[in-house]
Amino acid sequence: MASGDPASDRFAEAGSTDVRAALTWRVDLLNDIVKVAAIAGMLLTATVIAFRQPPRFDLSTYMVIAASLLMVALRFLHRLPFRVRASLAILAIYGSGLPTILRSGFALSSAAVLLSAIVLAVILLGRGPAVVLVVVTAILLSALALAAKHGHFVPHPIDSDPRIPRNWVRMAIGFDLVAASLMTAVAYAVRYIEMNYAEISSALALLTIERRRRADLESERRRAEGDWQRSARELGALGKNDVVEAGNAGAAFRAITEAGARGLGVDRCSIWLFDDAHSEIRCQDLHDRREGHHSGGMVLNASAAPTYFAALESERSIAAHRAQTDPRTRELGPSTLAPFHIASRLDAPIRIQNRVVGVVCSEQVGAGIAWSEAQQSFAGSLADFAARVLFAADAQSAASLETPADSWFDQCFGRMDGLFVESGSPPPSAPI
Repeated sequence: MASGDPASDRFAEAGSTDVRAALTWRVDLLNDIVKVAAIAGMLLTATVIAFRQPPRFDLSTYMVIAASLLMVALRFLHRLPFRVRASLAILAIYGSGLPTILRSGFALSSAAVLLSAIVLAVILLGRGPAVVLVVVTAILLSALALAAKHGHFVPHPIDSDPRIPRNWVRMAIGFDLVAASLMTAVAYAVRYIEMNYAEISSALALLTIERRRRADLESERRRAEGDWQRSARELGALGKNDVVEAGNAGAAFRAITEAGARGLGVDRCSIWLFDDAHSEIRCQDLHDRREGHHSGGMVLNASAAPTYFAALESERSIAAHRAQTDPRTRELGPSTLAPFHIASRLDAPIRIQNRVVGVVCSEQVGAGIAWSEAQQSFAGSLADFAARVLFAADAQSAASLETPADSWFDQCFGRMDGLFVESGSPPPSAPI
């Protein structure tokens, strides 16, 4: 039944997947051990029977035969629960080592068989069953020692006499059984560890990539937030600056280029205007933030950079992260970009009544800049301020042209009023 918490469900599913994976390799290990032990058990049974002269069947022989038959049966009983099947296999291996100990007392091969059963119990069933086998073995050996002390247990040293060849054969078979079982167990354990290590390494690599991605996103978020804050601060200051609406284009352009360099954090910011024929643009003001001075007067012909001029007409802004290779700005390389080592360039066309009349250029020297959305929006706002300056300058110019005429008419009517007063006649009314 689902818990209702998606995160908990995912963790539970991941845990059950790990359990299934761990059980799968243990099942494979048990299958291989049963195959090896079944063959070795049959050989051990034949050895026990054949090397006894004359052949006889006693309790130890029956124990070995029973253990071997159980191993053969377990090879085909795949439907048994895993823990039941594993427990029977471990008991069969453990039991095959007891007869020699019960007969001769000390037997290296039998001790190795008991040890292998305990190791397999740790791997297949866990620490608990292995501890039980260790305790049982200690109790059994202690009981045999007490029985031997009181004369109730008389070992047969002939079964461990190194001068008898059959003892060597029996020890070799027992050693091979132990070695094969332990080698299989260790091989599976190593393979499982390597598989887990590879999965963990892959997961750690993905986690590292994800952390870096999140760190980059956080850094980008903080940078964008800083860009918006600087833009708002500079635009607010420009909005309160009287020179923007005063009609003094030179002073206003200087204020705009300084605000642009500060707001964008770039080395150079400039304002360029088209001539009447739209054949060239001339720099009205260029502010170099590194040196803190203003300059102007440079001219760029439209014929030298047709693609760039076409982009000015069609785009809201030209954000060239790599200005010297960007198709829109690379034509400016020989004249502007390369001589001043400009890496990035952000241009915002100045539009008045949907007609491009100039451009605000922001340039970074040396290291390039990936222009953010906030920076591009800020550049467009600078172009809008430049358009307001031009509109105010045009309005002031028009007002200055009308002022002399109005003064001349006022003077004429003033003189006429004076003449009529002197003659005693009423002055004529002003025409409507």
